[in-house]
Amino acid sequence: MAELAYESWGSGRETVVLVHGFPLTAAMWRAQLPALGTGAWRAVAPDLRGFGRTPGAIASVDEAADDLLALIDALGADRVVLGGFSMGGYIALAFMRRHAARVRGLMLVDTKAEADGAEAKKGRYALADRVRSEGKGIVIEAMLPRLVADATLSGRPDVVQAVLDVEGGATQEGIIGALKAMAERPDSSGDLSAIVCPALVIVGHDDVITPVADAERMAGTIPDVKLVVIPDAGHLSPMEHPAAVNAAMTEWLARL
Repeated sequence: MAELAYESWGSGRETVVLVHGFPLTAAMWRAQLPALGTGAWRAVAPDLRGFGRTPGAIASVDEAADDLLALIDALGADRVVLGGFSMGGYIALAFMRRHAARVRGLMLVDTKAEADGAEAKKGRYALADRVRSEGKGIVIEAMLPRLVADATLSGRPDVVQAVLDVEGGATQEGIIGALKAMAERPDSSGDLSAIVCPALVIVGHDDVITPVADAERMAGTIPDVKLVVIPDAGHLSPMEHPAAVNAAMTEWLARL
């Protein structure tokens, strides 16, 4: 297991772990950490292998889930609230398959439960090959228009620059490993009905990568769930509209 670098806020006895997406780092959660890490809560956002300050590369979502378990153990936490954005959601669902007893609440943000289809899998491997030969810049260039809503892309240069800065923390090795891990991840749809802890599903209204319909399918299957749609947000809702995402998370956490 890898020793994950992480950012942390607060010193409460309860722990929230936020897992970043692709091709981002823990820095994507910087607006959430101070909002969640208050009172009884400590908020922690790790860098996965090959992203931010953690070296290496992810071999599988299961391996990444086990890395999270090692971090949770190192933090001295028993049961945590686990949140995952996009790829981080795939890893959070893998964690639920492997270590569900360690989760007291689950937050799935702009993600989905289904595995890649044949064409999507082929596309990830093709992109990994291009990254190997052309460098990581092609991923950053290709992903940006799909990460944020059109209104954000055209009218909020500060958010666009912040996204580019966070994307810059991914390594070439990390990007290639994550693409392959996502391509080979199992379908988690059949596991949703077995989730017994409370869950929160958040999705940007204009998300084109994991649309509202994906979130609705997950919310329709998880027994104890709240669904929140963030207006005027694309895929990267925590960075596009942090106040709305923070409000959804803190209100839901208050239930726990």
